[in-house]
Amino acid sequence: MPRNAIILGIFFQASVWSLEVGEKYNFARKDGQNLKNATLLAEDKTSYTIKLQYMQKPLVIQKKQLAHEPILVPKAIPKKSPHKFALHTTGGASVLTVGPLSNIFKTGLYFTLGMDWSMWEKPAMKIQSITVIATYSQFSNDARKIQEWGALMGPRFLIATLPSSGITFSVTPLFGASQFTLTGYTFSSAYWTPTAIIRFTTEKKMGPFEIGIQIFSASILDKSVFFLTFGANLSLMYRF
Repeated sequence: MPRNAIILGIFFQASVWSLEVGEKYNFARKDGQNLKNATLLAEDKTSYTIKLQYMQKPLVIQKKQLAHEPILVPKAIPKKSPHKFALHTTGGASVLTVGPLSNIFKTGLYFTLGMDWSMWEKPAMKIQSITVIATYSQFSNDARKIQEWGALMGPRFLIATLPSSGITFSVTPLFGASQFTLTGYTFSSAYWTPTAIIRFTTEKKMGPFEIGIQIFSASILDKSVFFLTFGANLSLMYRF
């Protein structure tokens, strides 16, 4: 046999039987005994020194006693952490209003910008995340106008999912405060008032993005002025 072939054979045999100290291996002995998840402490030409979890002292195994080469125990792949935060924006219109001002302001524009914070890997009590949004809406009729700026927060409840299509259904009740500016022909007034919004969302996942459609209802929680709106939005969310 050529000299180079002999050297290559010796090198190949050494690389096959040379193990890495500190790694875990499964050892199968010829007598049928299997030693699993054993940590390799040392190795020489004829034996392995290993440590088993259920034994206090190290154990020495002769290589000639093994049925085959020790098998490396694969390391557990760490789970990818879920997206903790998401930025989202919506834009649409209020198509129906209820209250004393509904005869004047029938429709309006509605926009939001916000963030979601996922506190759990999986929804707890159906709560998928906590939502915080800033809102802007405007209703106008000639010179008469209502403008609203608000800040609201609430839990986002996951209703159902369609894993095969990446579609989710959720509902989010939001509570906060808004500044309403009411402008008439001869006057203008601005004041803060409690506000509540509930929105139903259907979203389609596309990588880190989710696009969706929202149906919402917003109300001024003020005894002096009752104003309730219903509308629809297009939504865009980015998770990171």
